[in-house]
Amino acid sequence: MNILETTNIQTRKSSINAPVLILNQDYTPLGICLAKRAIVLIFSEKAETVINSDNSIKSISKAFLVPSVIKILKYIKRPYEKKISRFGILARDNFTCQYCKNTKKKLTIDHIIPKSRNGNHSWNNVVTACTDCNHKKAGRTPEEAKMRLIKKPSIPNLNTHILKYSNNIQTSWSPFLFK
Repeated sequence: MNILETTNIQTRKSSINAPVLILNQDYTPLGICLAKRAIVLIFSEKAETVINSDNSIKSISKAFLVPSVIKILKYIKRPYEKKISRFGILARDNFTCQYCKNTKKKLTIDHIIPKSRNGNHSWNNVVTACTDCNHKKAGRTPEEAKMRLIKKPSIPNLNTHILKYSNNIQTSWSPFLFK
């Protein structure tokens, strides 16, 4: 195999693994998938291409443009609030302790109003905390422990989620992400 053939195979592999923005039927962002999955959705007539990228993949007899943005043909009803998860909390807080701004220490999840005081497990009551700050705060509120939060916790929106999890945001996605 010569160098030209090797480069061609690598280009095809990277094209098929390129990120693709998935839009709902009303053009609101749903998430990101790999081009391979997007092509399957298009050929199974579950989605259509909105914007193509400059890349293509080739079969024996045809070349297909790799999509950059696809739209699902059937509306997908999403829950109003994103489901809470440990990883979601850590990502929302940028993997940073919300009391001391430390990113190096082991991180935990802290309830602002402790569960022992009937604090709920919701986006607005949990933050990322290093183990030292979590132990220092213990079963108290931040005010009682004389600790300040860097920022008030909130429910992450989908655009934030997409921006945090993709290090390869395409310029063609901008009209759909930043309305």
